[in-house]
Amino acid sequence: MAILIGWRMFRYPMNIDLPIGTKVISPMSIARIDTLYGVFHASEGDLIADQLKRYSAHTRNELSMIRDVIRDGDNIVDIGAHIGTFSIPFARFNTGQRKVDAFEAMRA
Repeated sequence: MAILIGWRMFRYPMNIDLPIGTKVISPMSIARIDTLYGVFHASEGDLIADQLKRYSAHTRNELSMIRDVIRDGDNIVDIGAHIGTFSIPFARFNTGQRKVDAFEAMRA
């Protein structure tokens, strides 16, 4: 099944032909999710939103592994940050002079 998510659907004419079975998630279906690391807003039905609701984090095993590597004062760069499911915990793990730069590419 194809999925058309979020704001991108508004960049196209509203009368576009979508393949049969396409699920359209509008900006009105954004969920507020409270986690161990703070509040996130994500599209309902999104894999990451489901993991945040179920486990209070996205890929907890990776966060745990990375937590052992991060030291106070480290500068951290999260490329492909999406909604910050790694960036926010990184900032909390790094309690010293913290700097977390998070980037998510978007089509211009």
